[in-house]
Amino acid sequence: MEATSTPESAGFSWEGPKLRLWPVLLVAAIGVSIVLASFAAANAILLRIDPGLTRRFWPLLSIAELSELSLALVGIVIARRFLPNADFGLRWPRGKTLAGKAIVWGITFAVIMLLVDYGPRLVHGWAPDPLDQRAVDVAGRLAFDLLLVGICEETLFRGLLLGILEAMSPSRLRFGTFSISTAGVTIALLFALAHASSFATEAWPVALGQQIYAFGIGVFYVWMRERSRSLLAPILLHSVSDFMEDALVCALAILLPHAPH
Repeated sequence: MEATSTPESAGFSWEGPKLRLWPVLLVAAIGVSIVLASFAAANAILLRIDPGLTRRFWPLLSIAELSELSLALVGIVIARRFLPNADFGLRWPRGKTLAGKAIVWGITFAVIMLLVDYGPRLVHGWAPDPLDQRAVDVAGRLAFDLLLVGICEETLFRGLLLGILEAMSPSRLRFGTFSISTAGVTIALLFALAHASSFATEAWPVALGQQIYAFGIGVFYVWMRERSRSLLAPILLHSVSDFMEDALVCALAILLPHAPH
């Protein structure tokens, strides 16, 4: 495949081959299949244990995310047979870990997410809706955020899917001095679309804001992965941001009055 590039315009340039559609459709199909299979497996397991658990947030998501991690790792093993030069980020960083920056940015993104998700309530001085009513469910949700969500989702999105797409479409976008793979931007878009179900449960401005920050954070995950050549920093950032937002929700639910019903 012949490499092409566009002339730099207003600080923007495209480097490398054109982005092909069918690899994007392939990784999208792989991602959707893994997510759907993971939730189906989690639901089936909980129905056998206790059907009531399927209505509780953290047991369902914990099993689904662990299934997602397992399938992503199996996918990486298979993908390496067909794409031996693909990089899936499963290594300790070769230089700086960027762990400190990941934690700081995780806290920053948590505040941004909180303002987008609960902005209308906070403007009126009302508490966000509490995550769960029972202490055990609150503890389970926070443990899920801290221990599972980062490693499971990043292994799938910035590990398996990004590794495949970068190997099949190795082009880059450059904005001035900032450069990122087109595969990374594409995966960030798919990551945002994976959260599009919020349009069915939230007011459209909130759901649109969630799409925007999910895409922006997804690009930042890729940037940290490229700088460190490892999934460690994206995993830490993802875990810290989700954990801190939910911890802030719990704290505000205690400190602020609740909206009248």
